[in-house]
Amino acid sequence: MKSSKPLRAFWQAGIDLILTPTCFSCGERLDRARDVLCRHCMEKAIPLDDNSCPRCHTLMEAGKCPECDSGEISYDFAHSAWIFQGPIKDVIHYFKYNAYSSLSAWLGEAMYRAYQEEDALHNCDVITPVPLYFTRKKERGYNQSELLARCLSKKSAIPYCRLLKRTRHTASQTLLSKAEREHNLDGAFALRGKQEVSGKRILLIDDVFTTGTTANQIAILLKKHGAREVNIFTAARAA
Repeated sequence: MKSSKPLRAFWQAGIDLILTPTCFSCGERLDRARDVLCRHCMEKAIPLDDNSCPRCHTLMEAGKCPECDSGEISYDFAHSAWIFQGPIKDVIHYFKYNAYSSLSAWLGEAMYRAYQEEDALHNCDVITPVPLYFTRKKERGYNQSELLARCLSKKSAIPYCRLLKRTRHTASQTLLSKAEREHNLDGAFALRGKQEVSGKRILLIDDVFTTGTTANQIAILLKKHGAREVNIFTAARAA
């Protein structure tokens, strides 16, 4: 018999969200059930720094971007709605690990607002999520990046398509160095079926941009198959 744990967790999270509207960061009661963070915590949500690289949004050093100057980046542009810290980190943690899939609507709305302000993202032909390996998706009950991608597709009217698949289980990237991340993800992604990406400008969606290793590995794959452009958009970026 299949486990109903993910389903039970999903419904419980939905009930909690509706019946006990409290801030996902500090626990204070919210004025409106549709809110996720209280006003005080919302003020702590930090957008990307103005001193970040206009291409990849890495914090620049002495006016130069250490990532772009390295010549190792294969994607064309990267953007995020927030910095991954404080209340935003708390929300994404609930979304990703505590079965609060309903938070995708709030995060997706915030991403859409950030999307509207970034012209470089507007000319993409297709939106696609970073894939999860099937065992991890089954364990979690959903792919958080897929939910965000669907939400942004609906709001932006850019077509959604699952272009990618994960070919094997990979260890969590959280505690790995950049070199270890690259080794961990080597050969971990492939196109699904006979997806045609040649000449397309692709917008890749994920929840958090940490070192950019995942984004870069996927960009290499997509461009190998002829993608014209690969842009990255996430809910948050590691500080």
